Amino acid sequence: IDPRQAGPTTFAAVLDAGLRAIVSVNLTGGNRSLLMLLPANVGRPTDMLFDVEQSRFLITAVDPPALLIVESGTTTVLSDAREGPLFGRPEALEFVPSATLGALPRTPIAYVLDSARASILAVDLGTGERVILTK
Repeated sequence: IDPRQAGPTTFAAVLDAGLRAIVSVNLTGGNRSLLMLLPANVGRPTDMLFDVEQSRFLITAVDPPALLIVESGTTTVLSDAREGPLFGRPEALEFVPSATLGALPRTPIAYVLDSARASILAVDLGTGERVILTK
C-alpha cells in the first residue's frame, strides 16, 4: 500500500493481482479507481512496493519470474529468469513472491525472496544485476 494524501481524503495504491492492475483506493469512502493495467506479457504479480525516492512502483511476478519497475504508466522488466550481460549475473530469478527495498538514505538495491532456491538475492535497481546473499 502506498498511502498518499490528497486534500482531506487519503488514498492508497494497491496491487490487484487478479485484475493484474494497480488501483487507487479511497481510504475514507472505499471507492476504487484503476491507475494502470500491467502488460499481459509479464508474469502473475505477487507483491508491490513503492520506491519513494524514485516515485515508482516495484512489482514482483511469477510465471515467469521477474522484478518489474512501473513509473509514469510504463512497465519495464528490470530483472528476470534470463541470464547474460543485459539481464544481470547468472543467478536467474526462479520464483519471486516478494521483495523489499534497501535502507534509506538511498540504497539502490531490492532484496528479493526467491522461494524456489530458498535464497535472498540483491538486485541492483540501476542495472538489474543479481547476487545471491543467502542460501
